[in-house]
Formats: sequence, C-alpha cells, structure tokens
Amino acid sequence: MTDKQTLRKTLLAARKLRHAQAPELAAQNLVEVTKSLEFATAQTIAAYLPFGGEIEVRPLMQFLASQGHALCLPFCESREAGMVFRHFAFGDALAADGVGMHAPLSGAPTCRPDVIFLPLLGFDRQGNRLGRGAGHYDKALFALRQSGPLATYGVGYDMQMVDKCPSEPHDQAIDGVVTEARLYLV
Repeated sequence: MTDKQTLRKTLLAARKLRHAQAPELAAQNLVEVTKSLEFATAQTIAAYLPFGGEIEVRPLMQFLASQGHALCLPFCESREAGMVFRHFAFGDALAADGVGMHAPLSGAPTCRPDVIFLPLLGFDRQGNRLGRGAGHYDKALFALRQSGPLATYGVGYDMQMVDKCPSEPHDQAIDGVVTEARLYLV
C-alpha cells in the first residue's frame, strides 16, 4: 500500500470511532468555531452532506443560511465527470448523484461558490488535505481558482490532524481547517 492508502485506512477507522462519541455536540461545536471566520455579506458557500463518519455539517449550513449566505452542494454526474456545485436550500429534494453522494437534483442550477467547506480524512498545518482519493475536489478547486478568489476550509475532527499529509503536485492545498475544537489557518 502507498503512504496515502495506509494513512486513509488508519484515519477512516479512527474517525469512525471518534464519530461515535457525541456527534451532536461535535456538530454544535463546529458551528461555534466557525463563527470566528468572517465572510463577506451574502456569499455563496458550498458544503457537503456527511457520509461514513464525516462530521455533521448541517447545523453549520443552517447557521450560514441564517446569516444570509446562499448554499450549494457538490454534484458529480459520474466518476469521470468533474464536480460542479448546485444551489441548495433546506427542503430541496436530493438524490444520489453519479458517485453516490446525496446531491441536488440534476435540474438545480449550478453556481460558483466563494467559500467551500469540504470533507477530509486527514490534514496538516501546511494546508495539505487527505481525501478519499478520487480527486474530485482537487480538480474542482483547481478549476475554480482559475476563475477568481476562492476560500477553502476542510472540516473534520481535531484528531484527524497529522504531522504531514502525503502530497502530490495535483493535490490542492486548503486555506484552513475547522474542527469541533478549533480553527487552523494556513
């Protein structure tokens, strides 16, 4: 196994154990920690719907919507197609997209987020992020950064921080990480 594969396996197991401990409290703490970030008025903010032990972000999304921000979620037509973002509001219908994520329906309008909160398996203090390995976020971040400013924050449990995430040239660094315990800025 490669360093990334080994680290993914280790962190997946550790995250699953951590997620089983008071996930509601972790989600509420995530909102409180995020309040220390300042966003321009009415920005479009992308998040995700949690899967497989990822920290719950719906309370964070509700808080952001209450502050006047438009929300969007990732959508992948297929494993080969690039990730786009589609507008989302609580109450909208969702369905599994081409990679199995719960996402807005294919008729929902696409948008360009100003800020993205993205899931991760691991992170380090240098802004490196370890994801699931498909590269969807790396490709999307690269493309979005070509069209203007973009703020990116990983979301996870504090225990997901490692000394050094393995990184390759195509991996996109992030601006910070929000955990249930604190905010890490690069």
